[in-house]
Amino acid sequence: MASAIAHVVLAKGHSVLQVTAYDIIARIRQTWQRGIGNSTELEVIRGFAEVGLLIIDEVGKTFGSDGERVHLFEVIDHRYRDLKPTLILSNESIGGVEKYLGPAAFDRLCQNGGLLLFDWQSHRRGREYKSDTAACLRGEL
Repeated sequence: MASAIAHVVLAKGHSVLQVTAYDIIARIRQTWQRGIGNSTELEVIRGFAEVGLLIIDEVGKTFGSDGERVHLFEVIDHRYRDLKPTLILSNESIGGVEKYLGPAAFDRLCQNGGLLLFDWQSHRRGREYKSDTAACLRGEL
């Protein structure tokens, strides 16, 4: 679904960037290292904020530390203030996403936003998904 949205946005002449939450955090933290790049944290955050559509994938797949929450909040808040669309992709529950991002970032995403909940069976595990992890590892699914 996110890829289809990205293709439509690109076809209309707008820019799209799809990154993982980890990619955002790692890119911001890279600015802390001496001799690697010349960008500041704010410049990196603004780079994520300036793209037409930002798709943040794998939300909830990092440690969820306060520092990570601050980094993601700053990106989301800059986009919110600039009225830029942001898609969040996660396998977490709604409550899990809110806990991971923090209430302030989650509120900004909710205002004038929508939620699409896809709660069907995993495509990666096959059509006849079973919750039997051992069977999955044996390739029986």
